[in-house]
Amino acid sequence: MKRISVLLAIFVAITSAQAIEGRNSISPDKTQSVPPDFNKVMDFYETGRRIRVYTLPIEEQRRYAATGTLWCHGRDWGSAQVTRQQDVLTSAGHNFIDPKTCMKRAEASDCSFIVEAAGEAASYQLQAVEDGLTNNCPSSDRRDDWAVIKLRNTVQGVTPYMVSEDRIRGLRFAGKLTFVAHSNDFFDLDASGEKIIGHPKFQIDCAFLSVYPDGVIGTSCGSGSGASGGSCLDGTDQTSLVGVIVASTQSYSDEAKVIQSLSAPDINHYDPMKWATQCKPILGDFLKALNTIAPVGTDPLPNR
Repeated sequence: MKRISVLLAIFVAITSAQAIEGRNSISPDKTQSVPPDFNKVMDFYETGRRIRVYTLPIEEQRRYAATGTLWCHGRDWGSAQVTRQQDVLTSAGHNFIDPKTCMKRAEASDCSFIVEAAGEAASYQLQAVEDGLTNNCPSSDRRDDWAVIKLRNTVQGVTPYMVSEDRIRGLRFAGKLTFVAHSNDFFDLDASGEKIIGHPKFQIDCAFLSVYPDGVIGTSCGSGSGASGGSCLDGTDQTSLVGVIVASTQSYSDEAKVIQSLSAPDINHYDPMKWATQCKPILGDFLKALNTIAPVGTDPLPNR
C-alpha cells in the first residue's frame, strides 16, 4: 500500500503541474482520473516491450500496414502513416525542417514513402508537404511539430488510419496507447551477426501519463531516432490515429547502449523528464491542415 500511495502522489503532482487548458488541449476534467489499481497499470506499461510487426499474426500486420518509412536523401529518414485518404500522410515537422536553425532538412522531391502491403514493399513519391514549423520558426514549441503530406499517387493495398477529434479529446490519463514506427536502435541481425540495413517496424503498447505545457502527450513508450512522425494510435482501437511521435527523452548515449546490446528492447520506469516518448495530438492547426487536404468524412469505414 505504501508504494501505491507514493506512486499516486507523484502521478497526481506531475499531471496537475503539466495538464493544460485551452481550445487545443485535451480536456483536464476527462483526463485527471486515476485508475482503481494504479500500481498494476504502471507495472504493466513499464514492462512493455517493442515487438517486430512482421512476427505478429497476419491480421495484426495488416492493421498496422498504414505505418511506413520516410526515405529521404537516399536513406531512412523517419516514420509516417497513411491517414484518412490513400494519398495523404501525417508525420513530424522536424523531419523536413530544423526547428532551431529553420534550415530545410528535406523537400518533398527528396523523399519517398515506403510501405509494405501484402508482403511486398512499395515506394511512393511525395508531392507536397505542409508543416507547422515553416511559419513558426525558430520554434521550441512541439505543438508546431507536425506535417501533412500529399503523395503523387495513392497507396495500394493499405487501409488508412482514421482520425476522430472527439476520440482524441476523450483520451484519459493512464489510458492505453499503441505506438507503431521504425527506430534506429531496433534492428535485425543476419546469420553472421551483422546488423541488417533497414529497421523493422515495431509495435508497443503503453500509457498516456502526462500533458506537457506545449500540449504534447507524455507516454511510457520506448522509441528512438527514426521513430519521429510514427503512429500514436488509440490503444482501444488501433485503426484510430490520435497523434504522431515527435520526441523522446532517450539520450544519444542511451540509444548507443541499446545499439551495442544488439537491439535489446530498452525498458525503464516512466519519468516525464527522463523516460518518456512524446506524441503530438492531431488538434489545432495540425487538424485544420489535415481537414483541408483530407476533409472530414473521407475516413475509411471502421472494421467491425
